[in-house]
Amino acid sequence: MPRPSRRAAAREVRRPASPGSCGRALVTAGNATHRAGRLIREKIVEAAARCLGVDADGLHLNDGVVASKEPGGPSMGLAELAGRAPLPGTPEPADGRYGTEISETVHFRRPGFAVSGGAHAAVVEVDEHTGSIEILHYVVVHDAGNIINPMIAEGQVTGGIAQGIGGALYEEMVYGPDGQPRTGTYMDYLVPTSSEIPDLDMDEIFTPSPMNDLGVKGLGEGGAIAPQAVLAGAVEHALRPFGVVVRRGPLSPSRVRELIRTADRI
Repeated sequence: MPRPSRRAAAREVRRPASPGSCGRALVTAGNATHRAGRLIREKIVEAAARCLGVDADGLHLNDGVVASKEPGGPSMGLAELAGRAPLPGTPEPADGRYGTEISETVHFRRPGFAVSGGAHAAVVEVDEHTGSIEILHYVVVHDAGNIINPMIAEGQVTGGIAQGIGGALYEEMVYGPDGQPRTGTYMDYLVPTSSEIPDLDMDEIFTPSPMNDLGVKGLGEGGAIAPQAVLAGAVEHALRPFGVVVRRGPLSPSRVRELIRTADRI
């Protein structure tokens, strides 16, 4: 006989992450590096212009070489420039040699938190007798502004969803009456493996952030927030005939069976 089960879908719009977990490395350090790089580029072109005796507006920097925009014009590599170019405001020695350092310091202070957002949806199947939950389909669409590295962005969302599924269905710290943890090893504290994480149907939209030059948004573990809500909603929907209301997790088989048994007292 086919096992009795309830199938349902739920969706959840994930609101922005909290400022402390929004993945600020690219937003803060990335924009500081970007601004510093642009200023360094200008200094390099200006230093090369002094060495070559030409107008800086007539030069461009590409692949480590400062060259004239006109075909056949003068050019200079960065290695040569580093040994010859004087610092701004310093006269060049008569012998033409000058060891120099071209540097820049930039402090980026964001006007507000640029955090990613997204929407998650899931279809689950719940076995009424065993309490087991199977994720049949999981869909996520995320928005992290301009994506600098697509592979890293996809990995952040994928890993975040796996983390969220763990919190929704498996991971729980249990303490005894004496206050000592009962889940002291991974034999007791369950974490999902690749067998428990379904194939993800993933897509993205791009809404550049107006709060920084790169238009990026923090995406650190960006998929970790919604799975708890979307899976709890799907399970509750599947068990609606029993009057089940999910108020806590993780939704382990024993807890699902308890929810079914006690639904009339909720």
